Amino acid sequence: MNNASLIPTSNPDFFLRKAQPNKKDCDLIVKYLNLLGIHQKTPMTKDPDAIRVLILAEKCEIYFGICRGTEIGVTCISEIISVCSGFTGFYMEGFYIEEAYRGKGFGSIFMAFLAKLTLERGHKRLQWFLMDDNESGANFYHSIGSKAVPAMSTYRMNEEALQQMAAKFPYPTQ
Repeated sequence: MNNASLIPTSNPDFFLRKAQPNKKDCDLIVKYLNLLGIHQKTPMTKDPDAIRVLILAEKCEIYFGICRGTEIGVTCISEIISVCSGFTGFYMEGFYIEEAYRGKGFGSIFMAFLAKLTLERGHKRLQWFLMDDNESGANFYHSIGSKAVPAMSTYRMNEEALQQMAAKFPYPTQ
């Protein structure tokens, strides 16, 4: 590991590192996403090439948490806009820290880094989704000053639903 690529933190044993579009990093990202998927009871990608394509296309940034030279967690951010609020920001997806390293302050350091990165990029918001039954996650996020958005639900169309709906619009989009 190239020490020049390590981002120092307030804990001398803990660093952050931006993921690269190489096999090792993409395989590790998929591993962490699938561990998160088990916790959330949600299927996650098993395709490291899909992750590599997203990184290369600069559609997201992925960071690892590293404790004493070993990756122990990951998070992914991508830019978002809110026309309603007039804000830009980052959407955080896939925030995961290995069980053995939770409760040791690494999550708070990760979030402090993301907050600073958000502001340095000129954004006013960092947001994410949390499964309703994730009480420990909710407690952590409340402890760092975040608030749940009341009375909102997430809706999503998968590829099949998108194809069915798109078929109802037979005109060019441009």
